[in-house]
Amino acid sequence: MGRHMPRGFRHCPRARRGAGGALWFAAALSGLVLLAGGTHVALRDVAVPARQSYPGRLVAAAAPLTLDLPAGVPLGAITVARGDRVAAGQTLAVLDRPELARQLAVLRRERLFDMALRACLLAGGGVGRGAGRGAEGQSLEDLPGLGPEAPPDPETLAGLDRVREDCALESETALHEADRVAAAEAALRDELALLETGRRLLMQDPPEGLAERRALAARAVALAGERTRLEKRRADLELAARAADHARRRARLDRIAALSDRIAAATEAETRLVRHHDAPRLSLPEGGEVVRVRQVPAGTTLDDPGPILELRPGGPAAYLVRAEVPIELAHRLRPGAMIRITLDGAGARYGTGHGGPGIEEEFTAPLRLSGRLTGTLRPADAAHAVLTITPDPDSSARLRDQPLAAGLDTLSSAVSVSVALEDTTLHKAAGRSLMALSGRVRNGWSGLLASLPASLSPTSS
Repeated sequence: MGRHMPRGFRHCPRARRGAGGALWFAAALSGLVLLAGGTHVALRDVAVPARQSYPGRLVAAAAPLTLDLPAGVPLGAITVARGDRVAAGQTLAVLDRPELARQLAVLRRERLFDMALRACLLAGGGVGRGAGRGAEGQSLEDLPGLGPEAPPDPETLAGLDRVREDCALESETALHEADRVAAAEAALRDELALLETGRRLLMQDPPEGLAERRALAARAVALAGERTRLEKRRADLELAARAADHARRRARLDRIAALSDRIAAATEAETRLVRHHDAPRLSLPEGGEVVRVRQVPAGTTLDDPGPILELRPGGPAAYLVRAEVPIELAHRLRPGAMIRITLDGAGARYGTGHGGPGIEEEFTAPLRLSGRLTGTLRPADAAHAVLTITPDPDSSARLRDQPLAAGLDTLSSAVSVSVALEDTTLHKAAGRSLMALSGRVRNGWSGLLASLPASLSPTSS
C-alpha cells in the first residue's frame, strides 16, 4: 500500500487544487503589493494644483503710447481713427495754424503795450512830487518797445491810446498830489507870516501900565502857542506827504515788476507758439495700432497737456498677469515656475464709447490658461509680494482671440483672475485631505460630546 500512496496523492484533485490555489494567492498578493508600491512612488511625483488661489490682474504687457495735445495750443484735427495701423513718425493730428497765427499777433501786441507802459513808468511818469512833469510831454512812440515796427492796425492804435491815457493818469495823479501838498504848505507859511507880523507889532510899543503889560504877555503866549500848533501842522503835512510819496513809489515798483513778469511770460509763450506754428504736425516715434481716440472738437485748447489718442506699439498683443501672494510663498517660488491661471468672464464682450471701453454683454465661461513666473516684487516691509506671470504662447494666442483683449489696450482696463500655484503633489494633496477630514471628524465628535448631558458624558465620574 505504501507503494501506491504517492501515485494516489498525485491523482487526488483536492490536493492539487489546494497547492495551486496557495501559489496563485501568493502570486496575486505579491503583484498587488508591487502595484501599490509603484503607485505610491508614482503619486509622489505627480504634480497637481494646490487649492490656494489669489486675486490677480490681467494687463497689457506693453503700455500704450499716448499722444498729448500741448497746453494752450488749439487742435486742428485728428487724422486717424481707432483701429488704424500707423507708422513711426506718421502724422496723427494737426494743429490749427490760423488760430496760432492769430494768438501770436494778439500776444505780441499785448507784450508791446506792456513794454511801453513799463518804459513810461521807468521814465518817471506818475512818480513823486513834480516828477511826472518831465514825462508829461514825452511821446509814447519814442519809448522803447514802440516805433516804426509797431503795426498800425486799429487794435494797436487803440492799445496805444490806452497806454497813453494810463501814463497820463499816473502823471496827473502825481501832479495833483504835489499841488495839494504845495497849497497846504503855502497856507501854513502865510499863517506863520501873519503870526510873526502880529508878534512884532505887539512888541514895538510896549504899554506902561501893569494891566496892559499883563494883557500883552498873555497875547504873546497865545501867539507862541498858535505858532507851535502851526509848526506841528506843517511837520504832520510833510510826514504825510513823504508817506504818500513812498506809497506811490512802492506801487510804481510793484507795477513795473508785474509788467516785467507779464513780458517774460509773453516771450516764453511766443517761443512756444512759434515752435508749434512752424511744426503743426503731431506724431509718435513708434508705429502700431490706434486703440483709442478721444472725441476732441477742432479748435479745442487745453489748460494742461492732455491725451487725445492712444497707440498700441506694433507686433502681436502680449499680456501679463500680476497676482499678490503671501511673502512666504513668494520666497519658495523660483523664476520659471509653472502657474495655472483661471480667468473668469473670458467671453465678456467689450464696447468702446466716449468714456472708454465698457461691458456690453457678460459671458462667465472661465478660461483656463498657464504661464511661468517671470518676476517677483518683494517689498521690504510688506506681508505680500507681487508676482508677474507671463502666459505661454498658446495661452497668449487664446487671449488675443477673446473680446476682452480690446479692453486691455488702455491703461485703465484690467480684469480679475485667480492664480493656482503648483506647489504640491497628489500624494501631499491626499494627505492634506485626510488630515482635513480627520480634523472635521474630531471637531464633530467634540461638539457631540459637549452637547451630551453631564451624566452621559464619558468623562463624568
